[in-house]
Amino acid sequence: TKTGPGTISWSVMSALNNAGTLNVNEGVFELNSNVTFNNTGSVVINGASFSMVSNAIFNHNSATSVSGTGTFSSNGAQFNVNTDQVFPATLNFSCTSQINGPGHLTINNNFTWSGNIIGSGNLILNENGTWNGGTLERNLNVLAGKTLTLATAANKYLASTITNAGTIHWQDGGMGWNSGSTTITNNNIFLISGNTGTGY
Repeated sequence: TKTGPGTISWSVMSALNNAGTLNVNEGVFELNSNVTFNNTGSVVINGASFSMVSNAIFNHNSATSVSGTGTFSSNGAQFNVNTDQVFPATLNFSCTSQINGPGHLTINNNFTWSGNIIGSGNLILNENGTWNGGTLERNLNVLAGKTLTLATAANKYLASTITNAGTIHWQDGGMGWNSGSTTITNNNIFLISGNTGTGY
């Protein structure tokens, strides 16, 4: 259990294994400097923050969960979704690094990401999404009433299928098609408002 308002940073040991329940009740619990976190239990965040930086690896394995309130972020790290994970609306998830693995990833809050979202599972956004750069290799549906925004001048690379029932707003950055089976199926609004371009 993590208590107290400060940051506890794991950066010495090569692996940290959780087979029970890790409660983060205050402050920041940080994985740093190539630490591998093997989760076969539960991570419960109670109004606090769980952060992964500096090439840390979080292995989200079978029969596990990440839940609670607060923030869960991956910046310069790798989040391996080896089993399905659902982030509740009360837990804000953000990513500027890599997500991989076969599990489906469901996010119930507005999600901003860059880096590479790869692996065979789907990316399921039940709110709005902002894609700032990197590769999207997971299939994605944009729901009715929701918006996927392509922002920043960084290039975006699509290697999956996007099906749009809401709004796609392409504001900036080029789009690369990384797979012959890559498609965007637009069933509602696709707005291009910036100086953009696309190609293989």
